[in-house]
Amino acid sequence: MLFSKALFKQSCKANKVMWTIITFAVCFMLACVMLISGGGKISKVKNGIEDTIIESEIDTGVKKTATNYYLGEIKALTAYDNAYKNIENTGNQDEMQATIKAIVIGDKTDAETVAKADKVAELAKAYTVAYKTATEAGKTEKDAQDFAVNAVSTAIYSQTYAGLIASGVEEVQAQQQAQATAQESVKGLITVFVGYSYNAGCTALKTVYDEDKVQEISQIFAVSLKLGLGGDTESALYQKISANDTSFEDSYKSALLSVDERKDYAYKRISQLIAVNLTEETYVEKMISSLSGYDVDRNKYEGFVYTNDAGVNVPRYVGKSGYIYIQDLSEDVLVTLIARIEKDVALGKDEVAVSDEIAQELTASFLSALSSDVSTALKEVGEMDLYGVVVGSIFYKMAGLLLPIIYMIMCANNLIAGQVDSGSMAYVLSTSTKRKQVTFTQAVFLIGSLFAMFVCTTITSEICLAIVMKDSIRLTYGKVALLNLGAFLTMFGMSGISFLASCWFNRSKYSMSLGGGLNMFFLVATMLGLFGSQVIPSIIRLSALNYFNYFSLISLFDSISILSGTLTFIWKWAILVAIGVVCYFIGFKKFEKKDLPL
Repeated sequence: MLFSKALFKQSCKANKVMWTIITFAVCFMLACVMLISGGGKISKVKNGIEDTIIESEIDTGVKKTATNYYLGEIKALTAYDNAYKNIENTGNQDEMQATIKAIVIGDKTDAETVAKADKVAELAKAYTVAYKTATEAGKTEKDAQDFAVNAVSTAIYSQTYAGLIASGVEEVQAQQQAQATAQESVKGLITVFVGYSYNAGCTALKTVYDEDKVQEISQIFAVSLKLGLGGDTESALYQKISANDTSFEDSYKSALLSVDERKDYAYKRISQLIAVNLTEETYVEKMISSLSGYDVDRNKYEGFVYTNDAGVNVPRYVGKSGYIYIQDLSEDVLVTLIARIEKDVALGKDEVAVSDEIAQELTASFLSALSSDVSTALKEVGEMDLYGVVVGSIFYKMAGLLLPIIYMIMCANNLIAGQVDSGSMAYVLSTSTKRKQVTFTQAVFLIGSLFAMFVCTTITSEICLAIVMKDSIRLTYGKVALLNLGAFLTMFGMSGISFLASCWFNRSKYSMSLGGGLNMFFLVATMLGLFGSQVIPSIIRLSALNYFNYFSLISLFDSISILSGTLTFIWKWAILVAIGVVCYFIGFKKFEKKDLPL
C-alpha cells in the first residue's frame, strides 16, 4: 500500500496551524476585494465612463444624420430650382412637352394613354404661358404660380362645362362635373410637374455627382417632396409625419418656396423627420442591438435621461421627451452649421468645401475630440469588465496566489527535504514505511491541502458574489468556480516544482532556493507582466513588460479567457496538469534512488 495514514496524520499535525492561518487570510482578503469592489465606486466609475461614451456616440450619430440630410437636401432643392426654371422658361417648350409626354406614357403605347399625354403636355404649356404672362406683369413668384394654376383650372372648367351643356347635361350636374375635372386635371398637372422636375433634377445631379450620390440625394429629395409639412404645429406635425399623410398639393406648394425659405424649411423639417425616425420602435430595436457590446439592453437604453426645462429627468432617446431632445439637438447643430457656412461664404470661401469641413468638425464625437491614445483608453475602460479584472486578473493571479505560494514552498520543503535535513526522515524510514509510501503520502497531503484551501476560497467567493450580484456585474457563479479551479491547477503545477526540489536535495536551503526561488520568480514576473497585458488600458500599458508573462508559469492561468467566455484556458490548464504530474513523478523516482545521509 502506497498511502501511510500515520505519516499523513503527522503531516497534518505539523502543518495545520500554517494551513489554517493562510487559508483564513486568503479568504478574508478575497471577501474584502469582492465586497468592496462590488459594492464600491468601481462600478459607478466604469458605468459613468461607459454611459458617457455611449451617449456621445448616439448624439454624434444624430448630428451626422442631421448635417448629412441638410447638406444633401439643400443640394437636391437647388437642383429642383434649376430644373423648375426649365419648366418656367417658354424657350424650352418643345423639350418640356416631350419630357412630360414621356413621363405620362411610360411604357404604354395605347391611343388613350398617348391622347392623355398630349392633353397634359398642352396643359403644361398653358400653365407656363400663364406663368410668364403674370411675371411679366410684375406679379411675385408665388402670385404668378397661383395665377397660372387658376388660369389653367378656369380654362379646363370652361371647356368641360361648355362641352357638357352642348351634350345635354343639366346645368348643375355640368357645373359639378366640370369642377371635378378641373381639380383632377390640375392635380395631375402638378403631379407631372413634380415628376418632371424630379427627373430633371436627377439628370442635373449626375453631371456633378457619381451614381451612388445621386441616388442618395434623390431619395432625400423624394422625402422632401413627400413630407411638405411647413407651418403645422408641433403636435399636429408629429402626427402627420407619423401617419405619413401629405397631399400632392402640399408637397407642390412646399416645393415652391424661395431659396431662403427653403433653407429654413429644410433645417426645421429635417430636425422633425430625424426625431420621428430615431424614436420609432424599429430604430430603437436596431440601436439596442448595435449597443449590445456595451451590455445595453432596453432597460438601460430607456434609462438614458436628460433634464428638461421643468427640471425633471426624462428619457433621452425614446418617447415624446426623446423626440424633443433629438429635434433640439438636430436644430442646434444645424443652426451652428448654417451660421458658420454663411460666415465663411461671406469671406469668399467655397461653400461646398467649407460645408463638409464644418460638418465634420461639428459632428466630432466625444472620443474623436480627444487624442487617439486617450480616446482609445477611455473606450477600453468603458468596455472593460472592471470587477472581473480586479477579481480574476489581479486577485486570483497575483494577490490571491501569494500566500498559497508561501504555504506551498514551506510545506513542500518540510515534507521531504526538511525532514532529511533535520534527521527525522531516518526515524520514518526505520519503521516499515517505504520511500514510495513517504513520497506518495506527502504528495497526497500537499495536493490535498491545496485543494482544501481553494475549496474554501470557492465557497467564500460564491457567497460574496451572491451578496454583491447586480446587473452591472458580468462575473457569474460559473466563472468564479473556474477561476478557483484555475488557481488550484496553477498551484498544482507550481507545487510539483517545489516537491521535485524537495525530493532532489538533502538540504532545505537548496530545496528552498530552487523550488521557492522559481515559484517566487513566477509570481514577480506575473506582477510585472500585468502592466504589459491586455487588462491594462493602452494609454498606461507598458508593452515591453508583457515579455515577463512568457517566463511565468502563472501565465498559463488564463483568467481573461475565463472571463470572456472562450475556451482557450483549457489547453493551458492541460499544460499545468502535465507539468505537475511530470514533476511529482520525477520527484518520486529521485527520492527512491538517491542516497540519504541517514
